[in-house]
Amino acid sequence: VPGDRPSSRGAPAQRARAAAPRTRDADRADEAEEVIAKEIVRELLEQMGVEADVVAVDNPSTMPLDDEDPPTIFIDVLGHDLGMLIGRRGDHLSQLQYLVNLIANRRLESWTRVVIDVEGYRTRREESLVGLAERIGRQVARSRRPIVLEPMPPNERRIVHLTLRNNPDVATESTGEGNMRRVTVHPRA
Repeated sequence: VPGDRPSSRGAPAQRARAAAPRTRDADRADEAEEVIAKEIVRELLEQMGVEADVVAVDNPSTMPLDDEDPPTIFIDVLGHDLGMLIGRRGDHLSQLQYLVNLIANRRLESWTRVVIDVEGYRTRREESLVGLAERIGRQVARSRRPIVLEPMPPNERRIVHLTLRNNPDVATESTGEGNMRRVTVHPRA
């Protein structure tokens, strides 16, 4: 869906990396990028006066990464009372992730996406969105009437689109501008 895809900066390098067999040096480079990303998150949290553990994790998402996705590092922040890092509807978390990506991509040699989760918030939100998308998909298939969802950020709209893309009864599209962009689920013709 246009507008829901990440920038393609660095994609050729990523494709070349995916095509080349992995070596110990490539693994070390990935580990080095992980270490840098974790250090950036630790530095930011320290500057904010937040005590938390920062760990790199394997892709916790149920949504698989596809070949066009850039290299991605998943960081989880663990601790007590970190709700202020998440913010209302994940706003603070998105802003923290944006900052980390800006800093990380100035320090790293190739463009890499860093995804940050705090106390499993993104994972729980993704599960909730998958359930919502499946429920709405069944409802639209039964009623044959389109349903427009609430405005969502691009990463959440992408989850809805990916969840319903193989559903033979419904199709999805994003409409609106800026922060008011929504997913519409409508019956297939």
